[in-house]
Amino acid sequence: MDTKGSLSNKKQTKKMVQTRAQHRRRVTSQTWGKVEGAEDVFHDILSRLSVRSIRSFKTVNRYWHASISNKHFATKQLAQSRKKPSYIACPRADKAMKLYLLKPGKFNYRHHATVDPPGRSADHNMHMIASFNGLVCCINQLSDENGDHQIWICNPSTEETLLLPQGRPSVWTEPSIGVAYGPDISDYKIFRIFCVGRRNAGKGDYLYECEVYSSSSGAWRGIGPVLHLPMYVYFRPHRSAHVFAGGKIYWLVSLKDPAGIMLSVDMEENFEVMKLPYYSTDLRDEDRITVTTYLINLGGSLSLVVLHVDYFDVWEWKEASWVLVIEDYLPSMNFCDIVLFMTSLEKEILFVTESRLWTYHLDTRKWKKRGRPPTRFTNPAIFPFTESLLPSRQWWGEASRKVKMSIYYLWLAGGDGQSLCVVQQETNKKMVETRAQQRRRVTSLTWDDVESKQDVFRDILSRLSVRSIRSVKTVNRYWRDSVRDKHFATIHLAQSRKKPSYIACPRVNNAMELYLLKPGEFNFRHHATVDPPGRNAEHHMLMIASFNGLVCCINQLSDENEEDFQIWICNPSTEQTLLLPQGRPSFWTEPSIGVAYGPDMSEYKIFRIVSDGENGAGLHIECEVYSSSTGAWRIIGAVPHLPMYVFLTPHRSSHVFVGGKIYWLVSLEDPGIILYVDMEERFGVMELPYYSPDLRYEDRITVTTYLINLGGSLSLVVLHVDYFDIWEWKEASWVLVIEDYLPFMNFSETVLFLTSSEKEILCVTEWQWWTYHVNTRKWEERGGPPTQFTSPAMFPFTESLLPSRQWWGEARRKVKKSIYHFWLAGGDGQSLCVVVLDLSCRGCVSHWIFCFYFSVLKLLISFNVSGLHHVLNFWF
Repeated sequence: MDTKGSLSNKKQTKKMVQTRAQHRRRVTSQTWGKVEGAEDVFHDILSRLSVRSIRSFKTVNRYWHASISNKHFATKQLAQSRKKPSYIACPRADKAMKLYLLKPGKFNYRHHATVDPPGRSADHNMHMIASFNGLVCCINQLSDENGDHQIWICNPSTEETLLLPQGRPSVWTEPSIGVAYGPDISDYKIFRIFCVGRRNAGKGDYLYECEVYSSSSGAWRGIGPVLHLPMYVYFRPHRSAHVFAGGKIYWLVSLKDPAGIMLSVDMEENFEVMKLPYYSTDLRDEDRITVTTYLINLGGSLSLVVLHVDYFDVWEWKEASWVLVIEDYLPSMNFCDIVLFMTSLEKEILFVTESRLWTYHLDTRKWKKRGRPPTRFTNPAIFPFTESLLPSRQWWGEASRKVKMSIYYLWLAGGDGQSLCVVQQETNKKMVETRAQQRRRVTSLTWDDVESKQDVFRDILSRLSVRSIRSVKTVNRYWRDSVRDKHFATIHLAQSRKKPSYIACPRVNNAMELYLLKPGEFNFRHHATVDPPGRNAEHHMLMIASFNGLVCCINQLSDENEEDFQIWICNPSTEQTLLLPQGRPSFWTEPSIGVAYGPDMSEYKIFRIVSDGENGAGLHIECEVYSSSTGAWRIIGAVPHLPMYVFLTPHRSSHVFVGGKIYWLVSLEDPGIILYVDMEERFGVMELPYYSPDLRYEDRITVTTYLINLGGSLSLVVLHVDYFDIWEWKEASWVLVIEDYLPFMNFSETVLFLTSSEKEILCVTEWQWWTYHVNTRKWEERGGPPTQFTSPAMFPFTESLLPSRQWWGEARRKVKKSIYHFWLAGGDGQSLCVVVLDLSCRGCVSHWIFCFYFSVLKLLISFNVSGLHHVLNFWF
């Protein structure tokens, strides 16, 4: 008996060693040093952090400091930051300029920085006039006697400021300033138009000239006379209201109708005069160009917004002429709620009134009333903004080269050694001052401090891809434990949901090839190959649902048993798979499957509707449910209907989960019906939308009818021959929300699959797919797959770290609790082993957890009762 017991222990130990060895082979053997050595990966990790976090990491070591202090990293960080644009706002002009960040959609004011550089004229307020690549340009009146300005370039995220050299004096009137930038991220030019006096033989006309400051030269340079001086824009305190679009700066010069004009200058310093849009002189004054006229950059195009009494116009500059693109109402704010400022971000126009913000979206053509500022608006300024690491001064490498070139040319010109020493001393003095300022700005955090701040540490890692997170598990035990628990998986999933995509299986095959498609780009990128051991290799796997980074797949059981399936829960990102226990057999027809999930991210239920045989009225339909918390099937009773086959879908498992319920189509014959079940396992039946019987057959419910989740609402898409309908379930009834054309003839270019993400519908045909955006109501033809579509499946997807099985902590607690209560009930040691074995067979714990506890129990059995009692108390 002892020999058999030792052999059994050796077998269990061998299994454990093999399993852990396989686990180690799956995890890469990278050390943290190798992660740092993989410069692209290392940069990609850090570039996703906020500027404040990056600045604190500069003190980790010299390598980290050098990695994030160069132009290449700043370019990468700026690219990441542009994916999360915001507004930067200065609600009221004050001595110290307080800047706030506002996220589009939320518009909650979050204090970002206070700009009050040393050396500015403290008697006058600073005004923000432009924002670009994380920098802002501000002006400050020089003095009461001198109407000229100081010009500052500031990075509010890094708190760096640069005072530009003073330009030529402007007489009779204050100068006008404009900012241009690009193509390189650190290149910018400041154009300054000023008055040099009156014409000698004129009638009081003024002469205007322009000078330009370039970031590459660091000095002003005159570029000649200018025909016009830009005007004061309504409620703007200076002449510096301008917009930069398409590589040019634009200023308004005159609003007199019909001779209204504007001035432009490009990066090559070429000026041009343009006319404003034409309004008929027969119109009333308030229906023509008004004083409340603004230039904006709307989606990369120069646009002009003209506010009238109760409506507004948006003109766009297209092909050297003005085109009226929008004429819409104003929400009772002009002249009674005065517009103080206007800006735009992509396709959204932001109006700033005295007490609040309003936004107007061009695609939806809807107004939204936004929040209020911390204080009442007074001379406000708001611009689109992205955080960046760009310095307001030159990069150290560029400055170093400039010093070397200056010394070299001074030597060639015959400068003596003493002059060279003076140059070097001045350079060293500037370097010492700059480094001292930098040390004061950078916090003294060490890497150990960063790791100890668990929220910050986890926030850093949660922004990585699942593949990167799996590789950094091997850095040390603390890193491994930080990224393997449920709390971290929740944080990571929240980050991943900000970057949604589609997961696609273009064609059925023995091994299921999955691809990721980003909305907007739709380029196929191979993500994973799902071919779990234990599946029936003679039949194809089919993906039927996706939720929280997991996918549910089915696989025909065998040739002899055509009416049943294997059901798999897979995480394609972590390559974990779980085969669910086999359910009850289904007679005469294959079962129908539906997946529900929530409220906890790791909870899900699989509903399996089967035929129990025939009764006098036909098939007897029942349902059983598999729960992730129990790991077993449970019968919940009879079901009124068996779901139908959806057009060209190979199984009865076409369903949609929305609002806490699963919905299946049952019949399309008038009156068509839908079967649904909620998370409390209550079934119900609802009818399809009503179509008049007087309509033609092809204008009623057709075989190409699909259920989808459209922005969180249950919707029904009915495809006709050359048009389609979208019905939405609202307040216990169907409402027709869209009736629009099809860009292809249905039945000539067959729709094989249809899904949706937020407000976008994706139609998959044999060779390509089409997307329809519900807000803009526009179709877009997308690319095709690597091969022709064959029984495709596509679902919205977010990468996650969720395991297909239970979390290790939950499984461990379940085993401990079962053993403890069974022991208290008087069960012997051998029966305890049976309990653990039963838990493993039901799928509640994985095989290697079972092996571990089985080995522990073999040792516990040899203890006496009192000894076991002490062990169990210690264990809990």
